[in-house]
Amino acid sequence: MTSEAVPGVNERLSAIIPALGIDMELAETLRSRAQVVSGESALDVIDTAASDVVPAGQDLDPQTSYWDSSRQGLMSGERLHFALKQLESAYLEDRGYDYEITKHISLRQLNSLALVSLRETGSYTFTIPEAVFNLDFPGHYLRRIKSISLSVPCVVGPYTSVSTTLRLESNKYRIDPAVRSSYAEDLNSEDNRFSTTRVPLPAIATSSGTDDSGMFENLELSSAVPQFDHQSISDVVLHMRCTTIDGGGALKGAAKLAIKAALDTEEKCALIDLRNEMANSWASLSAAGENSDRVITMPRMETRVPFYMRQKRLIATGITILSDVELPSGTLSGDPTKKIEPKSDTRQKDVELVSGSGPITGVTTLNGSTTDGLLVDGAWKLKFPKGKPIVAKRAWMLITMKSAA
Repeated sequence: MTSEAVPGVNERLSAIIPALGIDMELAETLRSRAQVVSGESALDVIDTAASDVVPAGQDLDPQTSYWDSSRQGLMSGERLHFALKQLESAYLEDRGYDYEITKHISLRQLNSLALVSLRETGSYTFTIPEAVFNLDFPGHYLRRIKSISLSVPCVVGPYTSVSTTLRLESNKYRIDPAVRSSYAEDLNSEDNRFSTTRVPLPAIATSSGTDDSGMFENLELSSAVPQFDHQSISDVVLHMRCTTIDGGGALKGAAKLAIKAALDTEEKCALIDLRNEMANSWASLSAAGENSDRVITMPRMETRVPFYMRQKRLIATGITILSDVELPSGTLSGDPTKKIEPKSDTRQKDVELVSGSGPITGVTTLNGSTTDGLLVDGAWKLKFPKGKPIVAKRAWMLITMKSAA
């Protein structure tokens, strides 16, 4: 008795083929498998294929062998290919997320002070807020890390390892797309929209410094004896690969409003490596005699901040200069052609920089603040009084700023 004589074969084939989501070639293969088997075995062939498409949450149970010795392996390759297609289809239908994205995070842009601390002390703990991911895909939630890799742009010799360790000390992610009264987490009470998960591998170690990966925020340079000049580290870039779910229009709108509010109200930071980024001015400063003017000119300050910060005029509220040696007090001047208020005659005032305590132990600091503000636009000039030569080997300017009203 052929399969045509078995009641329900064609009906069952017509029902299962659309559910499998396969192409016409594989559909015909399935039909041929049912047709060449006699008797009630035809239904078994169909039910075996149907059992591979299971409801969400259940395990697939593929065959253990696809070789049929009675037919000398005829159609074994097609059967295996068909089973793989079933596995792929089931995975795509029940993978648990909508998107796989890659986010590149610059430590210098995220936390400028962290980069200086890493150079000087060899370690630093930093935080990656949710807003960093919302800049790319606002409205996504349930962001889960698949893998992390690390790049450390620096100058090293041949056969030299760039040994670092990146640790995940804590984590929290949004599990509920509900917006409620506020998009941000409510820190005054338990907010069940957010959750914390224990990570089985909380650290990765790197060796080459170029896209070193791990299954996985504390970062440290691991070697007891430095194998390269840590001052040559220009940045640290995290390449984070994660899965996300689209939370819909309401969550997306709330995320966009939260980003705009943060850019308008929260302070931002930028870092300038005076010796390397202002090399010509720094060389003139270092070579100046005791009776010569000592000035560092910093042109086009608006380009020193990330592009997304340039949507509004930025006002510097605090200036910190970090150095390996003690520096004399100085004066920072803004561009005289720029005004705080374009429609008024309010001009920028100089900022006096004086010695004070700093955020990094062992690094000398000049601090300056202004209530009037210094416009982050045009050319700045950093002036030191005449006197003994400045012999600093490294110096950075850390700028704290906010958006103009």
